[in-house]
Amino acid sequence: SGHTYDAQMTPMGANDDAWIAAVVSYVRTGFGNAASVVDVADVARVRTASAGRTEPWTIEEFHRRIPQPLNNRADWKITSNRSGSPDATGNYAVGPAKLALTVGPSQTAGAWLQIELPAAVTLSELRLSSSKSPRNYARAIKIELSADGIEWGSPIAQAKGTSPILEISFAPVSAKFVRITQTDPAVNNTWSLDDIVLFEPLAEAAPSP
Repeated sequence: SGHTYDAQMTPMGANDDAWIAAVVSYVRTGFGNAASVVDVADVARVRTASAGRTEPWTIEEFHRRIPQPLNNRADWKITSNRSGSPDATGNYAVGPAKLALTVGPSQTAGAWLQIELPAAVTLSELRLSSSKSPRNYARAIKIELSADGIEWGSPIAQAKGTSPILEISFAPVSAKFVRITQTDPAVNNTWSLDDIVLFEPLAEAAPSP
């Protein structure tokens, strides 16, 4: 904050994976940040991937490696197959939705939310937040991507929710439509989703065919 320091920060590599995971998680969830915690396995994976490095990391290198969030949220078209109340036969119609979205009264496998982007973009990660209703995070989801909203193919990722913040990374792929679908029920909890962030991949990463 306006100060210049001549000395480098002491390397943290001598600490074990659990210590590093705890410190990084504290930073990611504190100080006004809203990100997921870091698992010990994540630290171990990164340590292995950079085992041969001896030079200090630079801020420029970090900037090139960190996925960047899309900044066109106002242009997203969001729909859901649970955006309204069921009809007399218990069926729902697909309709427009917006964040924050609450689906209930219970989480149901097959409930989905879809984002149509203004144009196709290469994606590599997304973050879902249920922080405003922390008990109502999705217990399990799958992520599907599509170029036209008709052909979806196999899910690009599947994940189990364990906390109000869920971050999912996958191989970079170009898409215009993103669909998030519940795959497990949770009888005593609705599905509350107050924020979604989509990320573009690293600048040097190539999209999947």
